Amino acid sequence: MRPPSHLEALAELDLEADLDGTVQVLLEAGVRLLEVDGVGLMLADGQGRLCAAGGSDEACLAFLRAQEHLV
Repeated sequence: MRPPSHLEALAELDLEADLDGTVQVLLEAGVRLLEVDGVGLMLADGQGRLCAAGGSDEACLAFLRAQEHLV
């Protein structure tokens, strides 16, 4: 039996059960799919203010948090 692909793993997520875990799985999949060292996720509210939603590691998250204050 082969392990599920990254995209198949995303299809099995229960978004309502564990939002923090879901974001972390998405970030880890992004690192693997894009073959990069780090991935970050920022969200914007209705007024366009950015908010760091998660980072694949502490360095990415620190970078995102710094970006929140630049806009």
